[in-house]
Amino acid sequence: FYCCIIENCRDKRERKKTRTVESLCCARVIREKYNVSDAETWCKNYVVQRNEELQNSKINNKGELTIKLREDLPRG
Repeated sequence: FYCCIIENCRDKRERKKTRTVESLCCARVIREKYNVSDAETWCKNYVVQRNEELQNSKINNKGELTIKLREDLPRG
């Protein structure tokens, strides 16, 4: 089997969509690369870890916005 991390999201019209966040390769490559015997369990644990990191980054994010101004835009 081939493993990918996907995310459920919505487009501008609020239609449900999925997007690929990360491609993890096939089970054989995962077993060899990470020296594990069960690629499926490794993938599930990896997704849990990524979700925890994502939640922590959202908590620690101060929500700063950066505005970049372009000089070549027409002034109105």
